[in-house]
Formats: sequence, structure tokens, C-alpha cells
Amino acid sequence: MTALLARLRDDQSGVSLVEFAVILPVMLLVYAGSFQLADAVSAYRKVTTTTRALVDLTTQSSTLTAADIDANFAAASQILAPYSSKMVRMRITQISTDAGGVSRVDWSKAFQGAPYQDGQIIAVASGIRQNATAILLAEIDYRYVPAALPAMIGTIPFRDQLYMNPRRSARIALQ
Repeated sequence: MTALLARLRDDQSGVSLVEFAVILPVMLLVYAGSFQLADAVSAYRKVTTTTRALVDLTTQSSTLTAADIDANFAAASQILAPYSSKMVRMRITQISTDAGGVSRVDWSKAFQGAPYQDGQIIAVASGIRQNATAILLAEIDYRYVPAALPAMIGTIPFRDQLYMNPRRSARIALQ
């Protein structure tokens, strides 16, 4: 019996298999985590690009209709692909600042969310706000569902906003 135990203790033939079995779960977790991190970064970049596209498309007009804004929302949501547009809320708002420095909503439209109320006072950062001008604000809220381990990680909220001046006129009229 002692000889059998000594032989098993000195046998090195299965060490690699045991080490691999111990390391495999850690390797799989690192792989899934790095895949998930790369996918989340990609989704956040899509949100940022979508925000930029939405405000950029809107600022190129001097007048808009509700159908034009819906078309801008549709075009912007295509940028999110391959991520689902069912998890996104978009809002585009024109904000006018009067001579006294008070910023109010001229008009606001939303996709799968709530617009601001016309005339609502809204806070605009002092570095962006200029008296007697109008700016456009695009806001995107996206609820990212991880591809790997969604039950373990949960939904991650991504949010982006961008201000831009109208390009073709001082204000964009909504008809």
C-alpha cells in the first residue's frame, strides 16, 4: 500500500490536466468579460454617434415638420445597428435664450419617450448658453443589455447629449 501511495505521489502524468481544469473557469470568465467590455464600449460609441447624427441632421434645416423629425429619428436609429432600437429613447429640442439669460423650450419632439413642454424653462450650461439665440439639444437614453451573462450583469444605461447651433437660420421653425 505504501508503494502505491508513493507511486501516485510521484506520478506527474495528470498534472497538466488538473491545472487546466483549475484554470479553465478563470480563462472563460476573462474571455467573456473582455468580450462583454468590448461590446459595451461599441454600444456606447454607437449611442454617441447616434446623438451626433440626430442633432446634425436637424440643424441642417431652416423649417421642419413632424414627418421630417420622424425621418431624422428613423435615420438616427439605423446608426445603432446591430443594437436594437427598441431600447432607445431620443429627444430633440430647440431652446431659445432671451436677452435676460432665461432658456425656454421652443419645441421638443421625442421617439419612444416624452418631449419637453413648450415654454418650459430648462437649464443650459453658461458656457453653451448665449443670450438672444437658439440652440438644439439632442438627448439619447439607451438601455444596453449585455450579450454575455445578461442575468448576471443586468441592464446598463447609456446616456448622451449634444448641443448644436442651427446652421441655415437663427431658429428652426416647426410646422
